[in-house]
Amino acid sequence: VTKYRRGVFTKEILERTKIIFKETCEQIDCELIEFNGEDDHVHILVSIPPKHSVAIVVSKLKGKSSYFIRKEFWELI
Repeated sequence: VTKYRRGVFTKEILERTKIIFKETCEQIDCELIEFNGEDDHVHILVSIPPKHSVAIVVSKLKGKSSYFIRKEFWELI
């Protein structure tokens, strides 16, 4: 969910977010099964091995995607 539920996700940003999530999941041995989103939030279904904490995986996904989306689409946000 975006801060204050502001609608910031465009189709282009959602596509880039999906790519970032997929790359991040591959790096930490997880599998992105489903991805969907609207203008103010995304839905994901991720298969996480027991050696990883759900909180750590979500933290990595949110942090990395926020960094790259802000870097690449700063003028839209």
